[in-house]
Amino acid sequence: MDVRRDGDRILVRLHRGEELVSSLHRLARQEEIRHALVVGIGALDDLELGYRNPEREDYDHREFSGSHELLSLSGNLGWADGEPFLHAHVVLGASDFSIVGGHLFRGTVSATAEIFLLPGRFALQRKWEDAMKMKLWHLGDID
Repeated sequence: MDVRRDGDRILVRLHRGEELVSSLHRLARQEEIRHALVVGIGALDDLELGYRNPEREDYDHREFSGSHELLSLSGNLGWADGEPFLHAHVVLGASDFSIVGGHLFRGTVSATAEIFLLPGRFALQRKWEDAMKMKLWHLGDID
C-alpha cells in the first residue's frame, strides 16, 4: 500500500494481492482516521458482495472470482465497537461487459486500486440499532 497526503486528502494505491477492506481498516488505525469519505477505481478479484434483504433484515452474500474492473467504489470509513468500519458499495465490470454491484465485504486487488479518502475531524461511530438490525451512524455522540 502506498499512501500520500495532499492537504486534507489521502491518496491510497493498493497493489496486486492486497485485500481492499482490511487494508483500509489498517490504514485507519495507522493514520488515526476518525472518519472519511471513500471513493476509488481499479480492479478486484476474489470478491464477496452483499445485498441487504429487507424481508430478512440481513445481507444475502455472493462470491465472485476472476478479475473485475472496479468501476466505482463509494462509501465511508468510520468506527464500530472500537474497530474501523468500512461501509462501501461497488459497481464492477466483468470481462463480458456485464455489470454487478453491491455492498463490498471482501475484494483482493488484481491489478491496482486507486482510492481517495477525505477525512473528517470527528470520530464517526456506528452503533447497533435493533429496529434496523444493523450498525448505523450514531451522530449524537460526536466528539
